[in-house]
Amino acid sequence: MPICSVCSIDKEQSLFSRDKKSKTGYSYRCRECRSSYGKQYQKQYSSKLKEIAHQYYLENRERIIEKTVTWRTENPEKAKKHLVTYYENNKEECYIRNSTWKKANSHKVCAQTQKRNSSKMNRTPSWTTDVDLFILEEAYHLAKLRTSSTGIEWQVDHIFPLQGKLVSGLHISNNVQVVPAVWNQKKNNSFDPMYPDKQFYFGVQDGFFD
Repeated sequence: MPICSVCSIDKEQSLFSRDKKSKTGYSYRCRECRSSYGKQYQKQYSSKLKEIAHQYYLENRERIIEKTVTWRTENPEKAKKHLVTYYENNKEECYIRNSTWKKANSHKVCAQTQKRNSSKMNRTPSWTTDVDLFILEEAYHLAKLRTSSTGIEWQVDHIFPLQGKLVSGLHISNNVQVVPAVWNQKKNNSFDPMYPDKQFYFGVQDGFFD
């Protein structure tokens, strides 16, 4: 029986991994010692390994994404199990990563939330394009910037309300405007067919500071 070069114990051949570079065709280290060494190496050089992996991803991003999407499509159950297992083993890391992303992309979160809500009301048409979604995201981003720069809360308003009694608009790019929260709350879901211009915000002249 072969002897492991690390633990110096005689072991069955099946306990050694195959190695084409070895004269015997098997590794000189048993699986257990090889696994232990791998874990120790990853722990000692974790930062360096992450940096190498990140650089490799950046250089091969499109190919990796395509390969990953293909594998997930062909193995949905395995992919789901893998995600669940990863989350269970890295709950804190996942929480921090998601929280950080949401804070840095709050406008996207708002756009996605509004999209989900409006979809429930069937107000997002099937012909909505990627350009429309981009403009919607930018509207929420602009509202965030104006709130930060003016000290006054700004919101994204649907010009023709999604749940109006007389008229119901769509959740599309040309039906939104960035307005002060006070003005938006005053307008609410109302629509006056006699004065349609009231649906639009024209700036300070609307007297939203009153």
